[in-house]
Amino acid sequence: MEIAVLCHQFGRRPVILGGITLLLAACAAAGTAGHDTARLSVGLVLLGMGWSATMVAGSTLQSESVGWPTSRRCRAWRTSSWVWRRRRRVH
Repeated sequence: MEIAVLCHQFGRRPVILGGITLLLAACAAAGTAGHDTARLSVGLVLLGMGWSATMVAGSTLQSESVGWPTSRRCRAWRTSSWVWRRRRRVH
């Protein structure tokens, strides 16, 4: 099922929490995999699903929280992207 459909059906915050749960499960599966390729593969699939859920639902939540005018949404996206890029350069 698409993440956008889940966001619409259950809400953004529950999908974000579900994504965080998937990310934690991915850490557990991949972290304890050792030389088990199947378990590592499951962990990586869970990682992708959790990342997708949190990013799609989080981006949608950010857009909706800014308000209706498109100019405000664009400004919020630019600011968010700018902060994200600057944060990555600091580390």
